[in-house]
Amino acid sequence: MAAYVVGYLETVTAYLIAPTLRRLPALLLLVLVVYVRPQGFLGRR
Repeated sequence: MAAYVVGYLETVTAYLIAPTLRRLPALLLLVLVVYVRPQGFLGRR
């Protein structure tokens, strides 16, 4: 599911903004996830 979201965001970014910025949404999403959940999705054991 997440791969579809990232792919869709990349396609929309390339179409609406610029093809050179195609990888920017994936990077921003990665930074956002690390900022919100620094311990990871599953937490610490």
